[in-house]
Amino acid sequence: MHLMIRRISAVVLTMVCLALTAATPSSPPQKADARLSPKAELLMRTYRTNANIEAKLEALRGLEKYRGAAVDEFLLLEYGKLDGAKQPDARLLGGMLRLWAMHPDRTVLPYLVYEGLFHEDAEVVRASAVGIAQLSEDAKALMSTGTAARGSDPAEELAADLIHRLGERAELLPPIEKVLALWTGKMRPGYKPNADLKRKVGEQERDLALEFWKTWFEQRFNRKLKPPDAPAK
Repeated sequence: MHLMIRRISAVVLTMVCLALTAATPSSPPQKADARLSPKAELLMRTYRTNANIEAKLEALRGLEKYRGAAVDEFLLLEYGKLDGAKQPDARLLGGMLRLWAMHPDRTVLPYLVYEGLFHEDAEVVRASAVGIAQLSEDAKALMSTGTAARGSDPAEELAADLIHRLGERAELLPPIEKVLALWTGKMRPGYKPNADLKRKVGEQERDLALEFWKTWFEQRFNRKLKPPDAPAK
């Protein structure tokens, strides 16, 4: 079982952030922290010094009240130290992604798209989808950029990965399809954009959704969607 199947490299992250900045109007600058509160400092110290995963997750939840430049810098630094292939680290990554998804901005949007949607925990996937929807125009620009061979569409790889992801587990269909619909502007017959992301999905709906998005992929990129690669063991 995989825990995190994508990780953002520093090069890719820099590239997509630059492309996002160039493609969309500037957002108002985030107000810098005038002074980091003692409580926020305590929570950050607890996270760094406590070996207990539950205590670390509780500290992360507490930091939601103190989100700002200094706290986000701390989270980004700690995020980079974690290995999503390890269960304890994957839980911490999920905690940070859910924290960012509550009040997303351009700095963390690439993490929600490229990692949050591919996290093993369905709650993290759902939270990331909701966070992405809050920055819909920025997200559309971001998801349409990437590395690609000359003559290829940079959005093709991500589109393929999202459609494969949609078919992995029934519980992942609502949040992944929400992002696909937001990105492409396409909706299959019967799709309800405001439906509960925790709703149960039947086999028939899952098959219809997969067929719709595979057809969209073929029309958009002029080739059939290849089967997903087997996960590394």
